[in-house]
Amino acid sequence: MILLLSNREDVTTDLVVLELRRRGLDFVRFNTEDFPLSASLSVCFDDGSEPDGLLEIKGRRIKLEEIGAAWYRRPVAPTYRTVSLTSPIENYCKSEALWTLAGTWANLRCFWVSKPWAVRRATDKLYQLKVAKGLGFQVPTTLVSNEPHLVRQFYTSMAARNRAIVAKPVRRGFVPGSDWVVFTTLLTRNDLAAIEGLRLAPMIFQEYITKAADVRVTVVGQKVFAAAIVYDDPEKAPVDWRASEGSHLIHQPWVLPGEVQNKCRALVETMDLAFGAIDLVLDPNGRYFFLEINPNGQWAWLEKQCGFPLTSTLVDLLVTKDRSVS
Repeated sequence: MILLLSNREDVTTDLVVLELRRRGLDFVRFNTEDFPLSASLSVCFDDGSEPDGLLEIKGRRIKLEEIGAAWYRRPVAPTYRTVSLTSPIENYCKSEALWTLAGTWANLRCFWVSKPWAVRRATDKLYQLKVAKGLGFQVPTTLVSNEPHLVRQFYTSMAARNRAIVAKPVRRGFVPGSDWVVFTTLLTRNDLAAIEGLRLAPMIFQEYITKAADVRVTVVGQKVFAAAIVYDDPEKAPVDWRASEGSHLIHQPWVLPGEVQNKCRALVETMDLAFGAIDLVLDPNGRYFFLEINPNGQWAWLEKQCGFPLTSTLVDLLVTKDRSVS
């Protein structure tokens, strides 16, 4: 059986569900916001070498030992909207539920795409940069800090080399509970005059690499799918392509040099992942720079725009349970 750990709103999971149904494969989708109000989970430790577990979703009872592969897509925190709880009690219940889920996945003996604990570690951008540099990727000069005067010094030193710098979040690009989205943005001298608020939250400051193209690399097992993302008017291209209107972006399949492909595979493997969405920048001199990796990045739009068989490749990986041959 294949277990999909996701949430109700994730349309990417919908695509995989359709492919699993098309192949007639046995699977269960667990939208984790349904736990514990609409789903139950029990794990028993007795004299056996492995714990016994039982997951019940919409009347279906699944023994955890029946699960051969699991896709850790985008599970979310439990919700308690249908019951009336004080905030402290709700927070307590949510924490207990999350820890129960995490402990259960740690005891699940199956093939993961990808292991939850590896996904959590791989979301650390400082860890990403260290691993990428160790594998030989070119990485922009980077400072992570909440110290304004160090940022000013960094800006001055880069300006002396005729280099611009950008600022971007350490963890996430949106502010929960608001409409604010924090994109990668060029830093100006005017920004430096109002940077004292940085003391409240560190940011990443990074050398800006002049782009010939953004390159999105999706690694599924050992298969590498690369797409170049360019702007229809290069003179008006934004610093962060995600801030652009989709109609102005051109996506096209891209052939990476073999060395870069191998580094992308090695990055995913070194992080103990089975999947990774890697953001590279190609500069006008033909050099590829590593920016970051998302261990659960989006890919459905690339399947549509570039014709990549990403859904079927992911399902192949879950079926074969071997990232070395997918």
